Amino acid sequence: LSYTISSPSLTHGDTVYWQVRARNSTTSTNYSSILSFTIDTQAPTSQSISIKDGDLYTTSRTVSLTLSATGADYMMISNNEDFSGASWISYTTTKSWTLATGDGTKNVYFKTKDSSVGDQGSTDYANIANSINDSIILDETAPTVTPQSPSSGSSITTTTNLAIRATLSDSGSGINTSEVTMIIDGSQVTPTQVTSSLARYVMPTISTGSHYVNVTATDNVGFTSYSNWTFTVTTSSVA
Repeated sequence: LSYTISSPSLTHGDTVYWQVRARNSTTSTNYSSILSFTIDTQAPTSQSISIKDGDLYTTSRTVSLTLSATGADYMMISNNEDFSGASWISYTTTKSWTLATGDGTKNVYFKTKDSSVGDQGSTDYANIANSINDSIILDETAPTVTPQSPSSGSSITTTTNLAIRATLSDSGSGINTSEVTMIIDGSQVTPTQVTSSLARYVMPTISTGSHYVNVTATDNVGFTSYSNWTFTVTTSSVA
């Protein structure tokens, strides 16, 4: 048995009270107790998500999410914008979460719904809020330092204004350019140029013989890596 309310029209927040009784051709039962339901057409509001308390970087894939929403009963979280493979779970304000693999920027997507029901209790009528997301940079690996010039083991004849260079890379938090050091023949020098991808020092003069170089780079979460190499300065080209 069902009955459709067609008038008056109902809007969000309206409460409908109703009773039922049964009768046959001669007798009617008493009315039931008063029942009610409230119209809910509004999705949860004021959604927010914060990864690791808003930190810019993380060195671990496992992070804590801080979540909030008004009027939410269920939530869905995913590393994918289309929420593929995700399912609805009970709403809570904190959640341990595992980020996608690989260094770099990671997004976490979040949406909520209420527990509104429809015809015969169908949950298909729940109001679902639009998704939001937060991001964080994952960095689990140290930078890479690669000798560029003079190349490792090479012999050169340049004795003035020699540029010693190493390439730098870090796919996570990036190179902390204030923490790049260069040591040449046991003495630390101040690099002529440091960028997120290059360390360079120009030696006004350099003696013949074997020379040792160390370049050390640190990224923005504190991981450090270095490269050591040698080269030889000669008075003439080696055939």
